[in-house]
Amino acid sequence: MDASFVPKSGTKTDGVGQFWNGSQSRSEQGLELSSLAVMSWAGRHIFPVSVVQTQPRLDRADRLKQYRDQLQSLLAQRHSWLVRHLKAVVADGQYARVMFMNVVDGEGYAFVTKIQNNA
Repeated sequence: MDASFVPKSGTKTDGVGQFWNGSQSRSEQGLELSSLAVMSWAGRHIFPVSVVQTQPRLDRADRLKQYRDQLQSLLAQRHSWLVRHLKAVVADGQYARVMFMNVVDGEGYAFVTKIQNNA
């Protein structure tokens, strides 16, 4: 699970807002896409299964709720398929929050992430 930044100027595109651009190490105007993928360790493949545009909001907590809702939706939609194949959820350090850990732990999966130094 990770988010991707797409630079975008203008005001007509729905969802344009200030998002973190990791390649520039700063917040910039553009779009953000939150993506979930399934990794195959044996075949070393990644299969994208959910991509959702993040809606700009005033506070970071609301964006984290959007990411959490996307994860919960995927787990609910594909639960029977995931039970056989999913072993852990791997996510960027920004997802290392109690709300994510509770969702993943509640479903019985391991949560692999890098804890931020201010956590």
